Amino acid sequence: MDNKNKFLGRNSIAAVLFLLVLVFFLGFWIREIYISKQVEGSVYVVEMRDDGFHPNDLRINKGDTIRFVSSRGVLFWPASNEHPVHSIYREFDPLRPIEPNESWEFTFEKKGVWEFHDHLYSFFGGTITVQ
Repeated sequence: MDNKNKFLGRNSIAAVLFLLVLVFFLGFWIREIYISKQVEGSVYVVEMRDDGFHPNDLRINKGDTIRFVSSRGVLFWPASNEHPVHSIYREFDPLRPIEPNESWEFTFEKKGVWEFHDHLYSFFGGTITVQ
């Protein structure tokens, strides 16, 4: 009888240790999924065409990214208003012209209504509303 109790005791300890390890890794895995869902936002494409940005009015969530591309075949420079200093959302500025075959991405971390323009052709503009 004494050996049987020792055996049950060892199995119980092993089972508890197994459950603790399982809960630890399961919790870590769930936490990683939750964090990645928080960090990963959607990516939207705004294209600079001959007649301006398309779309030029966009509603996104905080943490979403806009990828600016061009089909015009000329340099472009999407940036926050006010032109020419881009002071309303200073980070929303690539600080240089973008080649027509390149793209530029910006992740919006501030909620608000952000007007933007093409620094090189300032009559082209748009609005991004971040919720």
